[in-house]
Amino acid sequence: MKKKSFLIPLILFVFSAKGQEQINISFSNDYKDVYHLSLIIYTPDGKMQTRVSNLNPDDVKSYSLPVNTEIFIADNNQEAFAMKGNDIKSIDVKPYIILKTSDDKRVIKLSSLAQNNISFQIKDLSASVAIWKGKLIYLDYSSGKPYTMLANIKISLTEDKSGYIMGYEYPDEPHANSKDTTYVIGKLFGKDKIVEFKKTIDGGFALVTEIVGEDGNDYKKAILRHTYLLKSNTYSIIKEVKFDGTDKWIKRNEYLLNKAEN
Repeated sequence: MKKKSFLIPLILFVFSAKGQEQINISFSNDYKDVYHLSLIIYTPDGKMQTRVSNLNPDDVKSYSLPVNTEIFIADNNQEAFAMKGNDIKSIDVKPYIILKTSDDKRVIKLSSLAQNNISFQIKDLSASVAIWKGKLIYLDYSSGKPYTMLANIKISLTEDKSGYIMGYEYPDEPHANSKDTTYVIGKLFGKDKIVEFKKTIDGGFALVTEIVGEDGNDYKKAILRHTYLLKSNTYSIIKEVKFDGTDKWIKRNEYLLNKAEN
């Protein structure tokens, strides 16, 4: 009888230890800027915890969590919602990953999260509302040389804050002045697919969009990528082109702008 009474607790201990198997998972910042990582974690016992970190370039953040833990990658709104003690599952958000044994020692690059966790509205660009002055540098395909011209952009939002208005002014070539208004429709910024959007801790942002189109003097089919980068008092808009059949991105043009003084 004594032998049986010893085996039963031992068996229970083995099953308990197995049920609490820990998985080591890491997040690596492969961006060139600081990344605000917000994780909402549900362990198998039903408890919720929020882990928030600002990762510098090349930083790695690691966690040891039980098998079957659900990890949600939260945007700013979802983070604020969870910080108030709310259950993020109540707003029909799906977990980024549910940990399994094969995830042990897995390293997730933060750039890979962009496709899975883009939450973006026009008002997220409100920090760029201003008058910006600077220059446009563009590549002339005929000569293969870059050219520079003065350029200003006046940015505002529509009254309902759903449209992003950009008024382009070229002091030396006023006939090229133009204005357009862009709206977010689903996962599109205008007609361009939203590839990445993230805010930086200094109040700036990075928005990357792509669209299949044509470029060049002979109108070759290509992927056109635009990167909108706000940093403090500077704003840049870069257009890159990757022609069909190549892996090389060509910088087609770039606006380099400084915020105008009031």
